[in-house]
Amino acid sequence: MQPIRVRGHRQQAPGLTLLERSKPQLGQVKCPEWRRINAERWRIFEGPKKPVIAEEERVLAKKRAELVRVLERLADPDLRPGIARELRKHVTILEREIAELESA
Repeated sequence: MQPIRVRGHRQQAPGLTLLERSKPQLGQVKCPEWRRINAERWRIFEGPKKPVIAEEERVLAKKRAELVRVLERLADPDLRPGIARELRKHVTILEREIAELESA
């Protein structure tokens, strides 16, 4: 039997069947239990999957975060009257958009 050359993650050997390439002899692995122990090793590095957030929920969260930022800006003591007026308009627009998104 020819020695198996390993390149990357695939074992290559001319003249071997797919079964022979996928299961080399025990002398070619670290120890007899190594294959069984490390068969699921990739799961160690796989973190928990993130929940899929719907597009509407994502937009709603962005609008709420923007509203919080605008309200914090309105609370600044050194805010000029013209900017405060525009921010109050923006607050009413955001509140209306949030209400529409929540009702949908």
